Amino acid sequence: MEISLQEIRLVEIVIAIGVGYLIVSGIFKSVVSRMKHLKTPAGLELDLGGIDEQTAAVIKTIWKRFDELHSTLLESKSQYKEIVKSNEEILVKLREENKVIIGKQNDMQIDLYKVIFSMEDMNDEERLVAGLKYIYEGYNHQLKKDVIDFASKNVPEYRMAMKLAPHLKIDAIEDKIQKNAEAAVNKSENI
Repeated sequence: MEISLQEIRLVEIVIAIGVGYLIVSGIFKSVVSRMKHLKTPAGLELDLGGIDEQTAAVIKTIWKRFDELHSTLLESKSQYKEIVKSNEEILVKLREENKVIIGKQNDMQIDLYKVIFSMEDMNDEERLVAGLKYIYEGYNHQLKKDVIDFASKNVPEYRMAMKLAPHLKIDAIEDKIQKNAEAAVNKSENI
């Protein structure tokens, strides 16, 4: 039995009107004191002795609507839990799939860095930045040695790259540039 939000609101209004009627008619205290005799909403049983038939009919109607509302709310709560559980399972699957996709995307990006660095017809700055990013991502194959050699031969481009992306700085390149500079000074002193 599917009850819409509008119907639930209507039941709430009926309950509010019924309680209001009971309060105004002065019977509310009597009804509350007798509610000890009421069973759970599923097993509606009222002991309304001493109350006129019209008031008793209103109370029974309100209690019946409350019983329906209570049943609907329990059913809705159960459906909600099922939906939440289903959504959680979907989220877990989506997270796993997302990890796979991100891993593949990262692999593709690393391959792109490697390809760009290897393309000799690219300009030196782009090649250098791609090589530095390849190393920065943690790849230390033969390409790392090639990038270090390339950067030490293209110091102005390397310095420009360090101004734009200082996080790509590699100590081995700095060391090699320093050694090359010292070797050049030593060579000029020997001449």
